[in-house]
Amino acid sequence: MKKGFTLVELAATIVILGILAVIAIPKVTDEIQASREKTAMASLQNYMRALDEQMMIKKFEPGTYDIEELDVKVSGKKPTSGTVVIVSDEVDEVTAEYGNITVKYEKGIGITVVE
Repeated sequence: MKKGFTLVELAATIVILGILAVIAIPKVTDEIQASREKTAMASLQNYMRALDEQMMIKKFEPGTYDIEELDVKVSGKKPTSGTVVIVSDEVDEVTAEYGNITVKYEKGIGITVVE
């Protein structure tokens, strides 16, 4: 009597593993994307705190600025690019990119991910 698996048993195992992979991979990639978005939102919140501190020291004229122009010293991740809109000594809007994720702060709304 031979010991081992039959071709049908091996095929069934491969089918089951394939089904599990089809279910699991999208969930994992969705979780990775959600994690990146949360990290970008937290980084923008950190940037906003640093910007508020700098605005107390240095007065900015109302207008639209590139993030690189303002040269805000921030601990942690600095945006790769973006814009800041200042209206009467307050930040009205900030759009920032962290890698391939764009997040936006709007006064009265808060921080959101831009799709």
